[in-house]
Amino acid sequence: MIPFVLQAFRLALAASMPLFAVIAGTAVPAGAEGQAYRVANTAVVRGNEARLEVQPGELTQRIVYIERRENDEELLLDIGTPLKLWRIPDGLARIAWPHSEGMSLSREDAIALAGRESAADVLAWGADVSWPGIGPVLLILFEAGPESYGGLLSSAPSGIAVMRQMMFQTVDPRARPRNTAATERPIGVETLPD
Repeated sequence: MIPFVLQAFRLALAASMPLFAVIAGTAVPAGAEGQAYRVANTAVVRGNEARLEVQPGELTQRIVYIERRENDEELLLDIGTPLKLWRIPDGLARIAWPHSEGMSLSREDAIALAGRESAADVLAWGADVSWPGIGPVLLILFEAGPESYGGLLSSAPSGIAVMRQMMFQTVDPRARPRNTAATERPIGVETLPD
């Protein structure tokens, strides 16, 4: 059982992309050609829309590689095992997830972080994949800014619906804008303006 609206998305993804439904999530040859990102689970949600149990994500991070291919139609995620995701034609418009206290990211947040006007404008990719240590999952990645992605990993271990929110931040600090004032005087709580 896949939780929340993500179950409907799984059906819509298969219907809109029949050619890819058979091979979705197939391991494909990959090199470390993609950009390195740090990934962390930011929240773990269990239950259903009527009763959500939200737990903070793990603090551990790992390095993964993400590469966009074929004019952004495919996204290759290398987590030690290469996973191929396909573009969702109408972005986050088909995807909704519950938002509750303790969760770090809502769909509206994703739209704002991506700098887009609507959920349909947010680039997103998805597939059914086999995630190491978890098994079959529905994985969705979406742009969350020029150097980051958000992710949703939906599974049902032991029959209990579980969704993990993830954030992927680029490892390469050279691509980030520099703020020279921040290097001169570190900003802390005591130095913030009232």
